[in-house]
Amino acid sequence: MPILEKRGKYYSFRYSYGGQQFRQNTGESDRLKAKLFMEEFLHDKRHTKNKISGGYDIDHLRWTDFIKLYLAYSVSAKVEPASDVSVINTINKIIKPKYLKDLSESAIRKYLSYRKNIDHLKDSSLNRQLHVIQSMWSFAIKHLHIDYPHQARLIKDIPVPIVQKIVYFSLEERNKILTEARPLRVLVLSWLMLSFALRLKEAVHVKWEHINFKTNRLLVYPFKTKRSSADPVSLYMPSDFVAFIKQLKHLSPYVCSGDYTSRSSLTMLSEEIRDEYKRLVGFGSAHICRHTWITFAKNNPNIKQSDIMEYARISDARILKAYGHYTVEREQTIANAVYEPLSASGMSVSDIDDKIAELLKLREEVAKVDQK
Repeated sequence: MPILEKRGKYYSFRYSYGGQQFRQNTGESDRLKAKLFMEEFLHDKRHTKNKISGGYDIDHLRWTDFIKLYLAYSVSAKVEPASDVSVINTINKIIKPKYLKDLSESAIRKYLSYRKNIDHLKDSSLNRQLHVIQSMWSFAIKHLHIDYPHQARLIKDIPVPIVQKIVYFSLEERNKILTEARPLRVLVLSWLMLSFALRLKEAVHVKWEHINFKTNRLLVYPFKTKRSSADPVSLYMPSDFVAFIKQLKHLSPYVCSGDYTSRSSLTMLSEEIRDEYKRLVGFGSAHICRHTWITFAKNNPNIKQSDIMEYARISDARILKAYGHYTVEREQTIANAVYEPLSASGMSVSDIDDKIAELLKLREEVAKVDQK
């Protein structure tokens, strides 16, 4: 039997599990209560595995043990662990499970309700957290061979329509950002994001060694998630970007003059960019730069949809649709084209109706070209 030791306020003890040594804090300052906790804990350890099925016993699999197993799987499977850890920490705060079975359907619904009504999370964010919990239960049933109903599958996703944000920078706003943004890191990152439809996480990873001035190409490495392909995409550099980038001094291996690739640095940069864009043009964020590039590309009839998807690293046409905004210039062109026939002399009402029908048909053809 392990020996209880009082370290600070609470008693703890050492135990062996899976060939490794661990220390468990009882959370109890009273020795008798600590001893009862230890005996119950060790009993569960001895009965964690089901002798009949060979899988884990749902009645004795402690939540802390399950989390260790799940996170080890998450890292080995190259899944982004940060979101898993965040959800697990919040589950510990709201549900406070002692065993895996405590993460029941009703407890999950309580968790989602709390996150929606108290923490005011958006429906899309709630769905992402539900997917993490679904992944936990899938891992328990498939990999730990737990004979138990999948609790998270009983809860359906909240229907979330594709949100089409009618926000992008006009040409005037883009030009103002690319000439007046400060400090230097914000200016350089703005050039990268507005010239290549980069996400902020991709832009901060761009190094000088990724730029080839002889071929006028930039290598972009996808850093959206750990599941993204590690293969870089070679993009042709526009002439105005080349002229700007050649003026910069090589202050760091990174083009944006410093290493801002950590999570905390990205958060700081995102806020800094948001504040600077608000000062310059009254609104904006780093991601709106990506919306801007794709919006103007989609409004150019000479650029095919397949080219936009390849250049902007988008694999699903439904995702591209979320970036599809009409520019003011495109709207003006359509509006003026409809009323141009009115200036012609000798036209009847039926002639005007025919012209309008012809223009509407032309608009449909242009839209089809945009979708290719």
